[in-house]
Parts: sequence; C-alpha cells; structure tokens
Amino acid sequence: VADVAEVLIAEQPNSLIARRHFTTSIHEFAGSQLDPRIVTLLLELAKSDGFWLGLYSDDMTETLTTLRGSVETRRSRKRVTRFAEVFGELADAKAGRGGDHSRKTADYAEQLADALGLDSGHVEMIRIGALLHNLGLLGVPARIMSKPDILSVTEMQLMRQHPANSELVLQDLPGFEEVAAARLQRVLPGWTTDANGNLIRRVGSGSPRRVLACALDVSAYVVSQITDDGFLRLHRTGAPPRHPLWDQAMEAQRVRVHTARGEVAGVVPIANGHFARQHRGDTTVVTVDQLWVDVGASSRAEAELLGISILDPVIAARPAWSYEEFAAGPGAASRAGCAALATVSQGSVASGETVYIMSVQHVFNWTGLSAALARLGRYDELTLVGDTRGGGRGGNAAGRSIVPRTRFTGSMVESIGEDDARAMLAQVAAAAGVALAMGAPWV
Repeated sequence: VADVAEVLIAEQPNSLIARRHFTTSIHEFAGSQLDPRIVTLLLELAKSDGFWLGLYSDDMTETLTTLRGSVETRRSRKRVTRFAEVFGELADAKAGRGGDHSRKTADYAEQLADALGLDSGHVEMIRIGALLHNLGLLGVPARIMSKPDILSVTEMQLMRQHPANSELVLQDLPGFEEVAAARLQRVLPGWTTDANGNLIRRVGSGSPRRVLACALDVSAYVVSQITDDGFLRLHRTGAPPRHPLWDQAMEAQRVRVHTARGEVAGVVPIANGHFARQHRGDTTVVTVDQLWVDVGASSRAEAELLGISILDPVIAARPAWSYEEFAAGPGAASRAGCAALATVSQGSVASGETVYIMSVQHVFNWTGLSAALARLGRYDELTLVGDTRGGGRGGNAAGRSIVPRTRFTGSMVESIGEDDARAMLAQVAAAAGVALAMGAPWV
C-alpha cells in the first residue's frame, strides 16, 4: 500500500494536487491489488493536514526513527542472523534480483572470510553484513526501482543513498555489534574480544575484582557527500573534540579513505586567505563544514569508481611521530594508557582478579565499556586510564582515573613525555595489583 501511495503522490507536480486526486487514484487499486480495509485506514489518515505536512517534511526519516522507540530484546546472534536473512530476501525482491542474491553473496563472503583465517565471530558478522548489503533499497521509492527508462539525476541520487538508508536502519539494532580490533588481538596474547569489539584480558580470580579500562578510539570523520566535481565533504563522528582547532588541523594534511575495496589516498586543501574579504579568513576558526577532500577525481562518477561511498571512514595519514622525549598524535594519552594496560596485563596479580578492557566507542559516551561492565557484573574498583571524558561508565562501583600529564592536550599533536608515561605505567601497575619490575619494557 505504501509503495502504491508513494507512486501516486510522486506523479503529481505538487502536494496540493496530489491531495486533491489521491482518494480517487488509490480507490482504483482497492479490491484488486490492495486490501480495501487498509486503503480505508490510509484514506482516514490522509484527511489530516498533519499527514501531508509530515509527508513532505525534510525531517520525516528522523521523526519516524524517533517514534520507533527502544527495542527490548536479548542480544542474540541467532535472532540477528534470522533478521538479516528475512530482510535480505525482502531487499532482493524489491530489487527484482530473485530471493537468493543476498544469500549467495553471504555464502561467498563467509567462504572468503574462512579462507583468510578470521575468527568465528568475525566470520559471522561478515555473513550478516553481506545479507544486509542491499537493505537500504527498501527505502528507495518503488517508482524509481521499477522505472524502465534511464533515471534522472535526482532519481540516481536517491538510488545511491541506499547505503545510508541501511546505516540508519541498523545503527541501533540490538546484537549488531562491531567486528573486533583483529590486528591488536593478533599481537596481544591472552586478550579476547566481546560482542561489542572490546579487547579484554582477565588475570587472577576471587576478590577484590578490579577493572582497568582505556579508550581505543578518537574522534574521526566519515564521507558525508561526494560533490559533482569529485570532492568529498566530511562529517565528524562521536562527541565533539575538546580542542577548538581539531578540525582546522586537518587542513593541508594527507588522509586515507577506507573503502570496501581498500584505502584511497587524498588530501585536505587549505583555503587561500588572500581572497577572503579583508583577510577575515586569517582568524576565522575552520570547522568540519569547511573541509574538503581531494582524491584526484574530477567528477562524482570518478570518485565512485575508486570505491568511495557515503559513510566511508576518513583518517588522517600520519606516521608514528616522536620528538625529543615526547610521543605525539591524536589521543596520545589514551594510546599510552592502552600501552600501559597491555604491559601490566602480562604480570601476575598478587590477590583477587584484575580485568583489563580496551574499550571501543569511547567517543560515543563509553558505549563499549558500559556494555562490558554490564556483562561483567559485580566489581569492586574501576579505573579509567588515559582519558576520562565521556562518562557513561555504568557499573556498580565508583571509578577513579589515571590521566598522564600531556602537552597540547586534545589536539592533533597531543604529546606525552617518556617520564610521564613511565609514571602512569607505575600507577597502572599499582591499581592492577601487579608488581612491575623497574624499567620493565613496554609491550
């Protein structure tokens, strides 16, 4: 019913004419293609001004998402997989590709993941992702999907929006967790991943039970638009960075766009201040809305041929950097905090149990840590290492923090000195109940 109604409304030049002819047009399908009872209910809704105002509102998608509310359900991978299978079949039917396209894609993806030697949880998530790769097509109007002629520019843009539609549907789906940070796990023996992608190591047993956590992530960017000239626009993810010049520090920097096919190199141009009115650009702080990425493409089509899509992550291409006795880079304190956890976790706990957590989604109010603590249950001590911003720690005990002294805190060149890092390492060892040898090597 919704598909037919959308086609009938879209055929009219404006909302007033669409409303005038809607009752007659939809009645022609009642009893033949559409259930008359549902048509009657739709026409009752269509009598309201709010129905038409909402239908033409730019915020309709966000409004519907809000009205959906929270979903109370168990975090069951089996249920998520079944969800993916059903909606994969629906997407295939909408695209006219037959009911097994998504399933075959998932089979091939699963076989490739197995051949690469990925762990079972990673393979399972790849299969789910493959089943849902066309889910966003359900948000593309039926008149566009079934159009026999060449699509207009506007219609093509709506078609290309289906990956973003998929993200909107799945972003709050219980059970659809992140894939673990596999690279770190390969070099950290004894660490495992949970359903959210957190890296966890448990040492010892009994009481007291201590939890030490650090943050793996920092604020980053995703592709929000591909312009007709082939440039990329950006959107920042997570909580706003603390430093006011965070976005401006991206100017004149090399970046890597992480696409489904691999990395694409790019650069963020810097505006020519000589052409700013009275040089006001010299003192105006640049925000993410003024950032552009040049990947060498001269059109949208060329950028897409490189594999670039909406929501692809964009990361600054910065090598490991040190100067004098300092190590520098975004989130240097957090990085040092995680290095301290990895180092101390190799030692023996004198009494009780110590649980080490390298948390994902720290910039989203410590979402990963909160989930890990909820699964862990009772603990006696909680210590955040490196960065405490974000709150949302959950749990059932008061937390404390170990934050090293840094220079240029919160900036792209946040710096931590060797002595300060060593002092933090000693504090972490004490909080973990581990006796660490003087001058112990970092992991």
